[in-house]
Amino acid sequence: PAAIRSAATPNATNSCGGSGTTSAGATDVSLTGATLAPLGSCSIEVDVVGIKAGDQINTIAAGDANATIDGRAVSNALTATDTLTVLEPLAVTKVTQVVSDPVNGTSDAFAVPGAVIEYQITVFNPSTQSIDSNGVTLTDAIPDNVSFLNSDIGNGLPVALDDGAPASGLSLGAAGIAFSNDDGSTYAYGAAAGIDPLIDAIQIVPSGALAPGTGATLRFRVVVD
Repeated sequence: PAAIRSAATPNATNSCGGSGTTSAGATDVSLTGATLAPLGSCSIEVDVVGIKAGDQINTIAAGDANATIDGRAVSNALTATDTLTVLEPLAVTKVTQVVSDPVNGTSDAFAVPGAVIEYQITVFNPSTQSIDSNGVTLTDAIPDNVSFLNSDIGNGLPVALDDGAPASGLSLGAAGIAFSNDDGSTYAYGAAAGIDPLIDAIQIVPSGALAPGTGATLRFRVVVD
């Protein structure tokens, strides 16, 4: 289909022999020179990506699959179709709120050195299907000139999940929070309690399946250096 492309790395596999080819961004796959035993079957598989949401119908029309048997040309008599449903991408928004500063406290706070800033990231599923269980992974780099605040923000964790209405189906525990100190190459850093300037990225993996038409907001805090 026009809205389906071979992936940047197609990872093509071919059990038919011959030459099965595609290329990154291509809209077709070709197979030539294959051999097939009587009553046998084979397959060619490639990774694809969708560039437009909705049902994308892949069709091999009658006569498009051709072969030679004992010198006679043969082809498929029936059309073959398959439908790939491409989901709408998740919608993500991020806002910043100054929680407090050393001078004004929580009243009319400004982002001055020592101020506590809260990042609020909302994830929304606009599609008509649920996201796979534990299928939402959010990573966020910690900006320069602030340090992650690894302390309880009201739920016993340094990251809070505020569910939307209707309920999203997501929840968050300690196992779903991981930190990096190597610019996101790995998420295995053991964060220090309190202000930890070595944390340069965070990964959040909520539990549960994100229901269609729902969302949730993830919150964490940093301190201005």
